[in-house]
Amino acid sequence: MIAAFMVAVAFGAMLVHQRVTDVEKWMLLIVLLFGGCGYLGLVLANSYFAFLSPSWLSGFWSTCTIIFITAAVVGYHPYYGFFGRKDVRIWASMLGLFFLTGALVNVWFSQILTFILLLIIFVIGLFAGFYLQNLLSLQWSRFRYLPFVPLVFLVFATAGKLL
Repeated sequence: MIAAFMVAVAFGAMLVHQRVTDVEKWMLLIVLLFGGCGYLGLVLANSYFAFLSPSWLSGFWSTCTIIFITAAVVGYHPYYGFFGRKDVRIWASMLGLFFLTGALVNVWFSQILTFILLLIIFVIGLFAGFYLQNLLSLQWSRFRYLPFVPLVFLVFATAGKLL
């Protein structure tokens, strides 16, 4: 659940820099993608991939996070933002990150209840990240590397997850 919150805060903060379309549509798209891939990861990790230990899943999650950060840094455009261009690397690494985030969740009561709780935590993190990055961009608008702050947060979150 903490991994879902960390990923959501980073994605919410990255959505501040979308310049082309409505942010609400992007948030809904990301929540739907997370819902689908996260549920698939949740179901498969508790059935077919049950032989994998949580430490292996954390290692795969960290690897996928590093791949996503690299793809986001390479694919960033000042006008289009992180997700505006048709860059397959960003979308594939994002879907892999969502799948592994769902796979890291252990089923507590039932899969549906856990999935609903996971989605609620993701939406809260998405709005919190958007709000915090929006405040940062209003305070420090002259800072040129401000769009990459959520990626640095994701690096520290990944290092904390590995420890």
